[in-house]
Amino acid sequence: MKAEEYIQHHHYPKYDLWYVVPRCLELHEWEKWDEYIKKTFPFQYFVREQIPTFCWYSIKHEWNTFVSRVKHFFKPCHPIIRKSIPRYDWMDLSDLIVDINFAIILQFKEEMDQGLVDWDWSEPHKQFKNWIESSVQWIKHDRVALDKQLHQSYPEFTKQGTYEELYGEVNRIEKLIEDTDKTIMKQMIDYKGYFWT
Repeated sequence: MKAEEYIQHHHYPKYDLWYVVPRCLELHEWEKWDEYIKKTFPFQYFVREQIPTFCWYSIKHEWNTFVSRVKHFFKPCHPIIRKSIPRYDWMDLSDLIVDINFAIILQFKEEMDQGLVDWDWSEPHKQFKNWIESSVQWIKHDRVALDKQLHQSYPEFTKQGTYEELYGEVNRIEKLIEDTDKTIMKQMIDYKGYFWT
């Protein structure tokens, strides 16, 4: 049935107390009927159509927000990044800068592996993919191995020699770690626009 036919069939008076909603209309006819009712019965239309819709979406939105907050209270977003910040122990910000940025890289790599983005579709995306894979290799493996090597490089207290003889290897490894960390973090800023899935 068309909207005009329905309206004529029901003979809506101008100040009718209650308009009748059609059981069915053709899909494109609902707009015409809606416009007519809105114009003829503005107050009734507002009470019957707008308020329930507004209330329903408001309640639904509030409920979804509540559920999301409860869920993320027990299972927070970005768990790798959150774990990188110690809860009970003090840590200098200079160390946190490295830990947090590296946690962001690890978190994003996890999202990349689970996401739907094809990281091989263009040359810049391939470069980013290669960079993040090499960064993860540094963070999870190479840096850990060098850190272990660093601790083993400290001389024994009884050992004699010049500062360079005693601490040359320690300084070399420390510098290598620091320089590589800085390079990765600077590159991370350059690749900032790719951190989405």
